[in-house]
Amino acid sequence: MASLDSFHEKENPFVMALADYHLAFFPHVFNGAIIIAGFSTMTASLYGVTNLLVTLAEDGDVPALFAKKSKKFKSLPVPSLMLAAVGMLASIITALLLPGKIYEYITTAAGILLLNNWFFIIISSFRILKYKLWNKVFSFVGLALILAAISGTLLEKEIRPGFFVSLLFVAIICLVCLRMKKVWKKSKSSIRYY
Repeated sequence: MASLDSFHEKENPFVMALADYHLAFFPHVFNGAIIIAGFSTMTASLYGVTNLLVTLAEDGDVPALFAKKSKKFKSLPVPSLMLAAVGMLASIITALLLPGKIYEYITTAAGILLLNNWFFIIISSFRILKYKLWNKVFSFVGLALILAAISGTLLEKEIRPGFFVSLLFVAIICLVCLRMKKVWKKSKSSIRYY
């Protein structure tokens, strides 16, 4: 509907693609839908991150402060919510302050990390679940698609640096996990089985 080089970050790509059709109401519908989808995603992420922090705090993997819930606000985990809100605010500030290319690299890396997350979930499921043949086939197809999507970023010169930024984040996560392995071993050895 529109050439690839006509798109830019200043205008909605859907609106640009439909500009030649002279539908006056359509840009407003698309922009409204995208804004609603953005707020919906933000709300779901805020809820998920907050609950994840509470669970991690209850398991002893992050400071116990994040497990505290407010009595005044109907058991709302205020410290976890505040940390998630600070993270969201930092994301907004970096989007405004960082040059466009650097922010693109970070967001590309975040997308790749999300794909890595699903990759590790599927790999972990082989160890935890007992699969039938078709389930294994679908899992391997899923792994192949994820690897194709991740390796596809290497082929595109514009987003290739995002791949390397994601490798940096994976290295940081591995270092943290190696550090936490000692803590997890201690907590596992202190568990009593009755």
